[in-house]
Amino acid sequence: MREYLILLIATALVCGIVQMIAPESSDAGLHKHIGLVCGLCVLCVSIAPFSSFIEKISSKDGGYFGELVGEGNLPDYEQMYEDNLIFQSEANMSAGLKTLLVRDLGLDGDSFEVTVTLVAGEREYLADKVVVYLYGKAVLYDPHAITDYVNGLLGCECDIIYQ
Repeated sequence: MREYLILLIATALVCGIVQMIAPESSDAGLHKHIGLVCGLCVLCVSIAPFSSFIEKISSKDGGYFGELVGEGNLPDYEQMYEDNLIFQSEANMSAGLKTLLVRDLGLDGDSFEVTVTLVAGEREYLADKVVVYLYGKAVLYDPHAITDYVNGLLGCECDIIYQ
């Protein structure tokens, strides 16, 4: 930091000296150009330390922000997005399938739960497995009717678990 301040002060002094010994002309055009060049020199020297900061920010390994995170790499937001998308999709499909089982098979909605597990296909998520937890009055319902309905609807494995 000390070297930076010395360089900045030296640049400002040299620019001041150059402006003082520059010849005065009748229209002051040369003096304006010298002032512009000197101002640009001082500006370049004053923003030089920020170039290393900008290089760190734009580096591919996380740079400055990666150092803040701790390991030099930013979190994998794409993986976090995928995980959250699968989690929310599984919850929505489970709720939707429960609604369909109540409506189409006449099960009591308070006496069973549905869990859907998804896997990533090429362009979409596919149901991999459905687990239906039966308790209360629902244990008396035919499990084959439930598995046949789920297999016909989603085309995946369906397990029935009695609790």
